[in-house]
Amino acid sequence: MTATARLTIADTIPKSFLAAVKARGEQAAIREKHTRGLPPNDAQIVDFTHQLLRKHRADEQTVKALRRRFGDDGFIQLTGAIGYYSMLAMTVNACELEAAAGAEVLTP
Repeated sequence: MTATARLTIADTIPKSFLAAVKARGEQAAIREKHTRGLPPNDAQIVDFTHQLLRKHRADEQTVKALRRRFGDDGFIQLTGAIGYYSMLAMTVNACELEAAAGAEVLTP
């Protein structure tokens, strides 16, 4: 079951997306908890995600900006995606699953 869980989680993220994230420096931003050097549209999403995960809320300005940018449906989908990956992370952590062989591990 562990191998299946790893494969399922890994398969939800396209390799082209991961390569683009690495090339643009987003892994460093995630690891170091900042948005310096990210394109403004990406930084906006990273900031929103940090707010939700840290404070369980997002400030009104950020929410309004994202709703203007994506519309109500897109905003709900973005928020749901953040929640979904948070849930996966909790499951992986609670079950103490290890990263797949060769996977890059982000350390806190």
